[in-house]
Amino acid sequence: MQTNHHMRGIIYASLAAILWGMTGITSQYLFQAGGVNVAWMMGVKMFLASITLLIIAYSREKNAIFDIFHSIKDVFSLVVFSLFGMAGVQFTYSMTVHHSNATIATILQTLGVVLVIFYSAVIFKQWPKRKNGLPLSPHW
Repeated sequence: MQTNHHMRGIIYASLAAILWGMTGITSQYLFQAGGVNVAWMMGVKMFLASITLLIIAYSREKNAIFDIFHSIKDVFSLVVFSLFGMAGVQFTYSMTVHHSNATIATILQTLGVVLVIFYSAVIFKQWPKRKNGLPLSPHW
């Protein structure tokens, strides 16, 4: 049972990475050849993704998906995450693809991990341990 669950996770993660990579290339094509507006595409993409996820969540959890609206703190957290987390990342990634290309946008987004590590080191006044810096190493 555990092996099947583990394999399903690997498949989902691989599929997500493939689809994410395809969106960068597709976005670049639409911006350059199709003249698509970044804000419009981002809005449509986020809307369709949210509707899809809500349908999947509702099919599994039914009305429990609305429990988040019982707490104003949870609603506030959701709104902040939606605006500054998801929309912020999507918008900056899409704008980078629009003004350069999908490769540069992906590299810059990947470098965000380095910024998070340095930010955390400054805020928590503790440099990361060697094992935490492993993703930054070119020879792991």
